[in-house]
Parts: sequence; C-alpha cells; structure tokens
Amino acid sequence: MNIQTADLCDAHEDKVSVVSPMFGSYGGRSSFGGPISTLKIFEDNSFVRKAVESAGNGRVLVIDGGASMRCALVGDQLAELAVRNGWAGIVVYGCIRDSKAIGEMDLGVFALGTHPRKTVKRNVGEVNVPVTFGGVTFRPGHYVLCRRGRRHRRRASARLSLRGKVPPGRPKPVGRASSTHPCRRTAAQQTPAPDPFHKAHCRFILQNAVLKTLFFLNKIFSYILYKTYCCCAGCLLYCIPSATLFSLENVAAGTPRRMPEPAAMVDTLLH
Repeated sequence: MNIQTADLCDAHEDKVSVVSPMFGSYGGRSSFGGPISTLKIFEDNSFVRKAVESAGNGRVLVIDGGASMRCALVGDQLAELAVRNGWAGIVVYGCIRDSKAIGEMDLGVFALGTHPRKTVKRNVGEVNVPVTFGGVTFRPGHYVLCRRGRRHRRRASARLSLRGKVPPGRPKPVGRASSTHPCRRTAAQQTPAPDPFHKAHCRFILQNAVLKTLFFLNKIFSYILYKTYCCCAGCLLYCIPSATLFSLENVAAGTPRRMPEPAAMVDTLLH
C-alpha cells in the first residue's frame, strides 16, 4: 500500500479525520489499511482472541483499551493468529507486548506503548460499536489508513540513544527540547537573568570605601588643626564627617547603630 496520508488529506479534507499523533508503529508493515472492526474493552483481551480467530479478510481491528498502560492487550500469539487469518493490522488504544516478535510479522500494529504484563480474562467487552479516541470516532465498516512516517523512526532512535549508550561522535544529550518548538532551549540551558540589585550594591560599596578613605584623611587633618591652631575647629571638622559616615553605614547594614557622643569623639581624637 503506497498511499500518502498528506495527499489523501489534501484531496479529501472535508471527509477525512486525523487521529492525534500518539501511536507508535510496532508491526512488520509500515503502512496498512482496510475496513474497520472495533472492540471496546478494558484490561481484558478475551474478545481480542475471539476476533483474531475469525477471518479478517483484510480488515483492521481497532481496539479501544481505555488507554490503559498497566497491561498488554496484544502479544505475539494473538498477532500470529491475526496474520494467519488475514487481518491487515491492529490499532490498540493501549499497550502490546512481545514487540520484537511482532515487528518481524507481516502485520501492521499501532499502539500507545509496550507492557510485559498480561491481562485478566473476564470475557467482558463490546464488539463492533463506535469507539472514540484521539479526537476521532471509529465506526465499524468505515475505512482506516495507518502509515508509519519518518517521525516514528526518529522517535524510536532517540529513545534508544537516550536510554542506552551515546553513539560515538555524538554529543551527550543535555536536556529535552521543548514540545512546542524543537529549537527552544530548556530552562536549565538558558542564561540566568542578571540580579537587578547587583550593580547598585557594587556602586554603594565603592562609594562607601571612598568615604571611609576621605574620613581617614579628615581625621588626620583634624588632629593637626586641633594641635596647632584651634581645638573647637578641629572637633567640628571631625564630628561633621563622622555623623555622615555613620548614617551611610546604618543604611548599608540595615540595622540602627547609635552614633557616639561628641565627648567620645573628642576623646578618640585626643588619644
């Protein structure tokens, strides 16, 4: 079967329904299609065996398994029965198992994933009723076309390279690409935003260092003035810059500090 699904959608856009991209291809046939036969079951594949034991006549068995990921609805034995009885393929809205053996059979198989556990047998289910999943309603007698594109092969190879060893010559994966855009970097790979307070903080530290240097020089000149000329002028020249510096230190520390008394400043100046 060599029908391009894109060309089919272009030619019959108002008559074709497309399922959401959620399935992986596990069968030996890359593309298959035929009249639909449906099953509605949940974690019980008793009706699957009954269906594949009957003549398929090129039909496709569509199984609504409720998207259960806790057990497999189709295995290699049921797939072998389907091949023997002329089924074109099986679409499972759930899991399968024995995917390696199924991949070597002349049968198309689409499923959500694989699971090694088998189902229970309660003989509960519905046959040939409309089933809906992936945004599409499958009705018995309608036609379904399934085709494995390159996207499925890329997903399979990517899954193997991430879970197994990285092939030689390829860089190790550093993160998954965004689901909305393949080129968008993840949050871990993005450059962190600069701190808006960092620049202001550095500027304040520099200003504080300059002020302390000026205060030290002022202390020396105040002492010289006090010893040589006038005691009051020396004390005044010392006290005013000291009050300014203590106010700046309080802002930087964020905690109140008591300013020394004038007598203590004079005592410090004298000694």
